[in-house]
Amino acid sequence: MDSAANAPADSPTASAAAAASAADTAAADSAAEFAAIADELAGSGAVTGRMFGHPALKLNGKVFACEFYGAMAFRLGRETSVHAEALLLTGALLFDPSRRDQPFKDWVEVPAAASDQWPMLAQASLDHLVNESA
Repeated sequence: MDSAANAPADSPTASAAAAASAADTAAADSAAEFAAIADELAGSGAVTGRMFGHPALKLNGKVFACEFYGAMAFRLGRETSVHAEALLLTGALLFDPSRRDQPFKDWVEVPAAASDQWPMLAQASLDHLVNESA
């Protein structure tokens, strides 16, 4: 018998189950958004791959964006205006995949709450990589 299903709504077990369910939903939403972005950028030569075990977008073997625990991280270039603008989004921060205060300064992690900005940021990240390689 599932103890979480039978727990009172205000119990720690029920709260943990609700949090896990919300996290699963957020992860599914970010995965779907990632897939839509990947499809949109495929015509530009972007392909999917992995970065730190997470879904990533690559061009010519270089990662420019990745899904990371329900958020998306974008390599925008620390000196660009889009990097500065992305950091102004609520909850956005320098991407620190190790979570040990060692951020990738060219990268910005943008939470799911700002997922409406992800397609634009993915395109900007791809454009940055193309311009950097030219």
